[in-house]
Amino acid sequence: MNKMRVVIGILLNFIKLQISK
Repeated sequence: MNKMRVVIGILLNFIKLQISK
């Protein structure tokens, strides 16, 4: 029930996608 962990995971995934480009 930790929304913070979910938000951090999404942010990390978004950053990884941006770096991939």
